[in-house]
Amino acid sequence: MHPLQSAIHHALIKSKERIIQSDHLPLELKKQKVNQSSPGPFPKLDYKSVKDTLIRSGGNKAKASRLLGVGRATLYRFLTDSPDVSSSIYESD
Repeated sequence: MHPLQSAIHHALIKSKERIIQSDHLPLELKKQKVNQSSPGPFPKLDYKSVKDTLIRSGGNKAKASRLLGVGRATLYRFLTDSPDVSSSIYESD
């Protein structure tokens, strides 16, 4: 069983009602810190990681989006708002 499935199963058993509360979750899950990303339209993307990934993917945006863990539309929106990123991968360093 996947850890998340196990945690939900645990919470369902502990909760005697139809709503799962945080105190119904396993202790291990409660101890984990929540990964909070920075606010903004592209919290996972930054200039350097996108540039490096586009270089690694040979400019293939579909492959780059998979490597970055975002959808293609998200990458395309980022590149539209930051056109210097994709143009800089073709410049000599």
